[in-house]
Amino acid sequence: MRLKYITLCLLGLSISGCTQHVIKSNASSDQQLGQQATHGLNAMFENSSYDFKGQFSIQSDFNFNESKPNSKSNTQSNGTNLDPELKKQLDQLLKNQKISFTAKEKQALYDALAREQNPYASLYGGGESRSAKVQIAESLVNLLNDLQFSYQGSVHFRQKLAALTLQLSYQKPTLQVQAQLPMVVDFNDYKFYTNYFAFMPFMVNRESQDRFAYIDFSKHKDAFGHIDFKKFAEYLKQMNALPYALAEPNQVHSVDLSKSEKEAGLSKKIRYMGDLETAQVQLGLFEYVNKLHYTQQIQAFDAERLIEDAAKTPSAAEDAMQAAKEAEIAASSASEDPAYDSLERVSHLVNQQMQNLSGYGQSDEQDIVVDAAADATVDAAADVAYAQAATEDADETATEVSASAAPNTLSEEACDALINSKNIPIGKVTACRDYQDIDVLAPKVTNESVDEETFGQAATNVLEELKPLFSAYQTEQLVDAQSFKQLWQKHQAEITPIMAQLGSERSPFVMDVGLDQKGRAQNMDYNIVISDEQIGKLQIKSTNQVFNYGSATAIDRQALRNAKSIEEVSKGSLLENVVKGMLGPLGADSSSVESASSSTTELPKAISDYYQQAAQQSYARQHSEVKAYQAVFALMFAAQRPEYIRYYSSATINEISEVYAYEFMDVAEPKGTTLKRLNQLRQKHALQHEQDFDELGESIANIVNDALEDVQENQQWKDLVKKYKTKQAVFAQVYQDKFTDTYEIEPEQIAYLTQSAHVFAKAFADDLKGQLTEKSLQGLKLEHDDFFSDSTYYETYKAVQKQMK
Repeated sequence: MRLKYITLCLLGLSISGCTQHVIKSNASSDQQLGQQATHGLNAMFENSSYDFKGQFSIQSDFNFNESKPNSKSNTQSNGTNLDPELKKQLDQLLKNQKISFTAKEKQALYDALAREQNPYASLYGGGESRSAKVQIAESLVNLLNDLQFSYQGSVHFRQKLAALTLQLSYQKPTLQVQAQLPMVVDFNDYKFYTNYFAFMPFMVNRESQDRFAYIDFSKHKDAFGHIDFKKFAEYLKQMNALPYALAEPNQVHSVDLSKSEKEAGLSKKIRYMGDLETAQVQLGLFEYVNKLHYTQQIQAFDAERLIEDAAKTPSAAEDAMQAAKEAEIAASSASEDPAYDSLERVSHLVNQQMQNLSGYGQSDEQDIVVDAAADATVDAAADVAYAQAATEDADETATEVSASAAPNTLSEEACDALINSKNIPIGKVTACRDYQDIDVLAPKVTNESVDEETFGQAATNVLEELKPLFSAYQTEQLVDAQSFKQLWQKHQAEITPIMAQLGSERSPFVMDVGLDQKGRAQNMDYNIVISDEQIGKLQIKSTNQVFNYGSATAIDRQALRNAKSIEEVSKGSLLENVVKGMLGPLGADSSSVESASSSTTELPKAISDYYQQAAQQSYARQHSEVKAYQAVFALMFAAQRPEYIRYYSSATINEISEVYAYEFMDVAEPKGTTLKRLNQLRQKHALQHEQDFDELGESIANIVNDALEDVQENQQWKDLVKKYKTKQAVFAQVYQDKFTDTYEIEPEQIAYLTQSAHVFAKAFADDLKGQLTEKSLQGLKLEHDDFFSDSTYYETYKAVQKQMK
């Protein structure tokens, strides 16, 4: 199931999230208690701020030496050995795609694929290679059992700030270790702050051990900017209400308060008793019914709001002023940045020249306000255009989806009839699996094998079987907990026998909610026991307190302003290059990643590394995004859908992957006879509608796009350098490209942009040589004022210097 999610719930800021899971119908007294508990938990969403603290422990009872004769992991020979039939097919696919691995790489690839399909093999397999892994695993488990975790923090909704300090304690008669990890997340500046010196002192240089380090995730801010947080909060409230609304009689009851609890100010304690498997099913169905509400209402792109914001130029100017001040403070405390220094010099000279050209002078502060207002107006206009384009794209997408979906959904009977057929088109295989939960390439799972399922798998199967009962109730309007309860009761007769498939051995979940004198949640205690056929038993206990509603402890903003990037605080430390490598996916330069990889010990590659390598190899050889997609398709389907690779020939897989590539990659469709052939393949493999495609198709596209991004960027720069020769000429072209990517300009303004870019490029070149003067801006006109962008200059400077060393 979602073990990681549950653990993070206990660790994280949304402590109430763990209360989202649970079950059936209840009596009036239980219902009143449930309403009181829900009201108490939801107080966290109804106050501007609050503090919290808690403790939790994890106790495990794993036996790695115990044989698992009935488990699927032992049905494979020797753990990491790949099935010979699958290996043969994969070799042929790699040959067809002209992907070459060395013998050592190929064996490592086979091992990675085997691990992907069978993660328990290395622990429960046989042979000498197992012993070291078992010893490490057992040591880690013993360490985990002896660790004590606690945490404290605060949430500030209005300031869009939250803090969490995780504390760790390990105590034995001859050893005592204590450490803490403070963390702050700021959704205004889109930065995550932490100081991990106590945990990893060798990863922080001496000068930075008392500072926060930050990760800037502003490039992902669009993922948060389109969320309606008021509707999202209401959605979470209903999730909190769900377990109590669906609780069976005697699942919710009042518990007597102890003397210490009364002295602490508690007025009532309410206990809920359930199990995680049922919780997973019911929460999953609640999310399923509200899927349209979440995607259309909570995550919807609000174009009208952007238009309204664009009209508010005074407030936009104030925001820009504040941002400029904060940027100046951050810059003053940052280490030397040649791009920023150059920007300051050129910007100052440009502003000075513009004042002279306009014929009058103004104070620096007035200049900043005017510039900020102008920039804000341009930014707002760009946002409006982007919003309108996104709205049009959404309409087009909705039209395409409605046109491509629905008409080809196979019935359960039709899927059953395919089970023993030959040459089943892959589109029908996928549609039957996703919409009817029928694997037409193999018989349905028998009751005897249910006990062999890993934790959460039975609940997942039950959830998929129940979804068709609730599909008709999907709506853009929120289906709240009480409305969902009515739907649950309406289908009780159909639900009960399906839920019985969860079996009697379930994972108990007990939650106590203690209310203060105002009925708000003050204490929340959890006791969760997870049993897994493969690994054993895991128990999580957690006690949590929420207090200072509306007056949470302030977060030290000065400490945030003094923060340095993680790369800076690790500079000169023992593991500087490792840190760079870790930050590669978060936006570090590729050169940093290469440096890290070249100077650290080589570790076994994960399967995702081979996906990247296959995409890059294929593209370098054939310069085709479609071919690169096909190469990754072969590897990912071998790892995630091995039954498909066994069932279909390598030639058929190549045809299928070609259709997938044109479906999921942003490439133009072919024309003429090639298009005719592509359409024939779509018909042949039943890949004509949205439901015919496996969800892995989009994942593969994302992998290919990420893998080719650097390759294509490097090629673009090679072409630029070949065409324009000098840094000055390249700067002018790149500046224009970046400016038009950020701002929308009218056709008649293009000439002014081109002129401006060449002027700024001359200033850039002179500044590099230390010869920046007023003559560097020769040709600058008043009409060019709107085309100088601090961010565009800064980014262009960095890009040119990086690519043209």
